[in-house]
Amino acid sequence: MKPPRSGPPAPPRYTPKSSRSWWTRRRKRAAKTAAKVVGAFLLLFYGVDACADMRPPTTGELGAAPGGAAPCPWSVGRWLPAGGGGATLVGAYQTGKHLVTLCRTASGQVYYDGQVKGKPADTVNHISLPAESTGGGWEARNGNFTYRVADGRITVRERGSVVLDEPLQSA
Repeated sequence: MKPPRSGPPAPPRYTPKSSRSWWTRRRKRAAKTAAKVVGAFLLLFYGVDACADMRPPTTGELGAAPGGAAPCPWSVGRWLPAGGGGATLVGAYQTGKHLVTLCRTASGQVYYDGQVKGKPADTVNHISLPAESTGGGWEARNGNFTYRVADGRITVRERGSVVLDEPLQSA
């Protein structure tokens, strides 16, 4: 025989629902489909001209380079002050893994632009810095790093120690 109960039974234990179960595969798929439908509707309603701001500007849109000098490429000029309007190309080089471009803005400041080949121009794979003339080349500084383009070479130093020293080829 069982002893009598002394009180009401304990309530069931509370377990919070996982937040992951709310965003199921079906909802993700529905969100993607909705985004595609909305995008198609906007393209149909507003036309292709609505996407004109997404394309790179032509050379003329960046501003003519003074004195017939080559204009700074759009991919580099977009990182410069004023979007690179009127900027001219000082030099474009490449190594096995990097693209190095030097451009002079309309105000006369030269900028060093370095990018990893085949990678998106983001904070990990790209840098744009003001550069100073060193007589035989250009030098840009970013914290403990110094980027030097001179004598057909790119030399990157961290706190004085060389971390990269490669020959440059014209791009």
